[in-house]
Amino acid sequence: MHPDIALSVPSGYVMPEVISRPVFDEFYFVYEPGDHVVFGGPTQQSGKTQLAMDLLQFAATAECPAFVAVSKPKDPVTMHYAKRYGWRIVRQWPPQKQLKEVFGHKYTGYVIWPKFGDLNADAANVAEVHRAMISDRYGISARSKKPKHCILVMDDTMDKEKVLGLKREMITILTMAGAMGVGEWVFVQKPSQSGDTALMSYSAAMHWFLFKDATVTGREYYGNVAGVDPNYLSWVIEHLGPRQAVYVCRRGPSMCIVDSDSPVGRSD
Repeated sequence: MHPDIALSVPSGYVMPEVISRPVFDEFYFVYEPGDHVVFGGPTQQSGKTQLAMDLLQFAATAECPAFVAVSKPKDPVTMHYAKRYGWRIVRQWPPQKQLKEVFGHKYTGYVIWPKFGDLNADAANVAEVHRAMISDRYGISARSKKPKHCILVMDDTMDKEKVLGLKREMITILTMAGAMGVGEWVFVQKPSQSGDTALMSYSAAMHWFLFKDATVTGREYYGNVAGVDPNYLSWVIEHLGPRQAVYVCRRGPSMCIVDSDSPVGRSD
């Protein structure tokens, strides 16, 4: 427990166990293909993308690769991890196979990052490429007799829904693709007014990572949708340290705090 909050603990409330992020990533986060995940916290300060990328070091495999859909011109965090993990960056979908892929090489992740530079055409181009990727992964999994697992990492989820118009595709994955082993990772800036994809993810998600929220309404909203004692969860979120996240797994259920000690991360 943080010493500065020791005197503010209500009767019967104790902070969940704090687990170092590298330890949590490798040993505590048990990700099964098709699990949906929610990352909730304020933009540009909580570290949602960094935590997701840390988790993907172990969650993304050659048999269940990550497909990271980038929808902005610059994304230093994603680029940092893509280089570190040796992921392939592609500009169009479907991409042509590289020679080493023809000979059997399998990536654990792909970064789908269309080219930017034309204000009047960028949104439409990005939407077309990302829509093709989502539809392709859904179709492959639906048609295949053997499991074709994957993780669709839809960072900036609200922008993808409201600016790019990908709501139908993202909601379809949440409602129909989990049983096929296609999981969707959803990123929420605030618990309300973040769009229908975020709203649908609240009930569909198996894993929740919630960061400190300075607003009472935000904490209360998360408390009412994550499937645990709402008053307790709201209190825990209020007392998180910088870039810490409270983790709630509905398979169990279980709860802990994931510490901010990213092993190799870039947060800006």
